[in-house]
Amino acid sequence: MGIAEIRNLTKEYPAFRLQNVSFTLERGRITGFIGRNGAGKTTTIKSILNLVHPSGGEIIFSGMPLVGHEAEIKQHIGYSTGSVSWYPRKKLCDIAAVTKSFYQNREEAAYRRYMQLFGLDENKTPHELSEGMKVKFNLLLALSHKAEILILDVNWCNKIACIWSVYS
Repeated sequence: MGIAEIRNLTKEYPAFRLQNVSFTLERGRITGFIGRNGAGKTTTIKSILNLVHPSGGEIIFSGMPLVGHEAEIKQHIGYSTGSVSWYPRKKLCDIAAVTKSFYQNREEAAYRRYMQLFGLDENKTPHELSEGMKVKFNLLLALSHKAEILILDVNWCNKIACIWSVYS
């Protein structure tokens, strides 16, 4: 059994249907989705995270179904997108303080280390940051709570939209 198993995942929209997606994420491995825009890469990730509700299928993390265990499971997942839609006029430190409350394992030392490594000023607002710095801040939040699974949903050249990195 892998660290995550997705079985027959489906999601239906009026103009798009994701059907029967199945795969396993193995501990210590990196798995990637490569495909054209609109192929369903981000829909798959959002369904797996229950950010959109799947129409069918099973999603299991470390032997536990997502249904009924979502809050516990999400303690072990870091998620970062290539775009950021935080409050544009709130200071980064205020945004970090709110997200800190979501995670039991958030490490202040890790947060500080990534702030320095990424060259971020927590007294700035997202409005004051470049797009690249916004992505770094989003990544910092995903890395600061000892996640076992790191899910990156990025878009390079409109071909590679999702990369999964699973920590051992």
